[in-house]
Amino acid sequence: MNYIVIPKDIIGYKSNSKLSDIYTYACMRSTINYKSGISKIN
Repeated sequence: MNYIVIPKDIIGYKSNSKLSDIYTYACMRSTINYKSGISKIN
């Protein structure tokens, strides 16, 4: 089973849309190409 590890330092985010930022991070990490390091999201 694959899963995304969200780093603990994300707690320190000071934005107004913290949950949206965490969700965006998880989406980008889930679509990353590990050979090139590029994430493609449509």
